[in-house]
Amino acid sequence: MLACVAPSLPGCGRSVGPAVVGAAPDLPARKPGLWRQTLENQGEAPVVTLICLDAAADRRAPLLGRRFRRGACDRYTLGRAPNGAYVSDTVCETGDGARIASHTAAAGDFASRYVVISDRAVAGATQPSANGRFRTTVTAVYEGPCPEDLQPGQTGYPDGSTGEIAEALGAGAGQP
Repeated sequence: MLACVAPSLPGCGRSVGPAVVGAAPDLPARKPGLWRQTLENQGEAPVVTLICLDAAADRRAPLLGRRFRRGACDRYTLGRAPNGAYVSDTVCETGDGARIASHTAAAGDFASRYVVISDRAVAGATQPSANGRFRTTVTAVYEGPCPEDLQPGQTGYPDGSTGEIAEALGAGAGQP
């Protein structure tokens, strides 16, 4: 059982479903259109981004984070908590030998609002500041149709620039 960083999270510390490796999780699709996401990492100022989703972009930006390369995880489970939240628990190793235990829960109606909370414990990272316990919260609110200057699969950043969702996720690849 994964030791929980935040026992108040739905499903924390309990097995909520069978282990799933290499199969797509049965997660809800988010409503196509413009989503305003507020990303909060503990101790840092919130960052607000806009993402334009269609069905294909929604699949490229999974609610519960990107998966590690095959064989990097000792544990990867997906399930539903009694309150309906989607929950994943992972214990994985990065290419540089760091071990990351993660508990992530996603809840909402996924048509107008959702919240994803991820608690991670990192040990063995080559950069000492990367070790420790961390919480990330993403709160997303549906804004309506995508504007003309933001196409499906694109992210709008606070400085006015845009990028592809795949590029944004690449910077955090390897996060369970």
